[in-house]
Amino acid sequence: MMKKSALSSAPLAPKFRAVLENLKNAPRRITLRRTHHQAHSTTTSGTVVSQETTATPSEWKLFFDIGEEMVKRTKIPLRHPSFVIFFSLAVVGLGGLGIWLELYSALVPVNHAEDAKGALEELSTNTLRTAFITFFPAVAGTSAMQLIWAESSKHFRSVAALLLFCFLVTALLIFPSRVSNTCAISLGVLMSLLSLWVWWIANAKQEDLLDKIDLDAPVGGGNPRARLNGDTTGWNT
Repeated sequence: MMKKSALSSAPLAPKFRAVLENLKNAPRRITLRRTHHQAHSTTTSGTVVSQETTATPSEWKLFFDIGEEMVKRTKIPLRHPSFVIFFSLAVVGLGGLGIWLELYSALVPVNHAEDAKGALEELSTNTLRTAFITFFPAVAGTSAMQLIWAESSKHFRSVAALLLFCFLVTALLIFPSRVSNTCAISLGVLMSLLSLWVWWIANAKQEDLLDKIDLDAPVGGGNPRARLNGDTTGWNT
């Protein structure tokens, strides 16, 4: 009987091993199937999302980002007196020196005959017009090129190139003598103000122009372990 049971159980051993292997691998196969199903669902949902994203005008968000960045750069220098003083003296004062001299010539009265006075006023107006035409393209052009060279975002550089183009075209349009002095000077004033704003936002993050806060000042300098000045003579400690 013992021999019969041993012989009968011998062929069953491989079958039990196969069953045990199947039981061990069953959770892995279920996990793989679930993972495959989740990946398929993610791919399907991702396709739907990408279709919806393509359908919506998300590209316009870049323009809103540019607007927010310009507003931010307009506000940042207002908290730094050094920047405002440099802008007033160097850019507006010295940079616009040609405009200030021509304004002085146009506004200060001259004691000449009436004919000579009229000719001088006309000459003064023409030179003032030329001063404006040469001022705003130089300020805006250098500032726009600074943005093109310094900025990493492509859409911001594109806007800077567009601004450069607009300022140059405006200067060419009002340069001919057939354009009246009143129209040319009015546009020159407007474009000069815009060019100053372009310079402002182009240099809003220049660390050399911004006031720096010394973080070590509250702790007594760069070395907080340094010995303090003075002594405790006469004090009870």
